[in-house]
Amino acid sequence: MPARCFHANPQVASYDYGVPRIYTPRRGTGHLPTIPAWPTLSPFGNPAMPPHSMTMTTSTPFGQANLTLFGPSREDGAPLWMPGTFPPIPYGIAVPIQLNPLLIVNPNDPNCPPLQWDVSRQPDTAVQFTGRELYMKPDLDQEAVAQDVHRIVIHSGAPSLASWMQRWGPIEVTSAGKITAYDVLKAVYQYLQIPLTPREYKKAIKLDPENARRFHEAAYWRIATSSQIASVEQAQGLKRVDVLGDYKYFRGFRPVWHEGLWVVIMELGARGVPNYPMVY
Repeated sequence: MPARCFHANPQVASYDYGVPRIYTPRRGTGHLPTIPAWPTLSPFGNPAMPPHSMTMTTSTPFGQANLTLFGPSREDGAPLWMPGTFPPIPYGIAVPIQLNPLLIVNPNDPNCPPLQWDVSRQPDTAVQFTGRELYMKPDLDQEAVAQDVHRIVIHSGAPSLASWMQRWGPIEVTSAGKITAYDVLKAVYQYLQIPLTPREYKKAIKLDPENARRFHEAAYWRIATSSQIASVEQAQGLKRVDVLGDYKYFRGFRPVWHEGLWVVIMELGARGVPNYPMVY
């Protein structure tokens, strides 16, 4: 990838963004979506190498405490709010963060979360995947957690993004009132839409020259499949989300004890949503 001049932020290479030919695989095929022919470029499935290694460690405290489930009861006919930890923590350990069932990691199939969302796109593009293998519009106005919480700190469970977040800092969601599922997704989206700085770009390609190619291929795919005007998106340059490559699909949140605090870990994956009918 030829080097380009650095302006306010690294620019996306200029290409003809035609209508992409997208293949959406059915569940379990193991194939990834393809992009329009771009002869000089290689597949970009791998995320960009981070500027430094990840040293984040987590641990779970042990103590005598009762595990309490918060939220709607079974009599309400609504889903029971569960801690959402995955893997599950031992019984007897209190988990103060009770996540909305819509936002948790699916313990039966981590690659098929209840909420299907490409984090490079607006939160309102997310869809809910039902047990009948149908899509439906999710109610993102629901509270994200059962407790009276006004601040949520989000880290990444994906090693590539976690390393970058050591430089950028965690995602924080704050609200004077209740924090909704939409508030959480919006915070993630806005965090990843921040432009890459020239310094971050230079450091990444110094670590691995192939990162330049990975960045631009990811940006090309993002722009070519966006509902926004391609020239406008291209003018905004490279963004944080471009470091993810194809590992940009939401896999759910899980609470983890980290450095003396309960934080929320966001899991990401490389496979897109299954191709099933949409139910309104």
